[in-house]
Amino acid sequence: MNIQQAFDDACINGDIKCAKEIYEKFGDKIDIYHNDEYVFQICCLNDYMKIAKWLYLLGEKNGRMFNIQEMLNVFNNNCYQYFSKLSTPTEKKNGTK
Repeated sequence: MNIQQAFDDACINGDIKCAKEIYEKFGDKIDIYHNDEYVFQICCLNDYMKIAKWLYLLGEKNGRMFNIQEMLNVFNNNCYQYFSKLSTPTEKKNGTK
């Protein structure tokens, strides 16, 4: 098994600790966007929001965002709403966001 596959498997199986360890050691050999952002999509569909958020923030840090609008048909409604809030400023009204 190669490093990319080990990383992908950890993510899509919900093992954030393992995914982070692999990324820390081999981040330069891992493409979080490969295969049309498959790992990110699967994490969202499987409700692994901690991993999806971590991947999203890695993308933001790397200067390349995941294309959420184009992948709307892949996401369930909860995932789409969650990441829309991350990329859109919220306004506080009467103590709520």
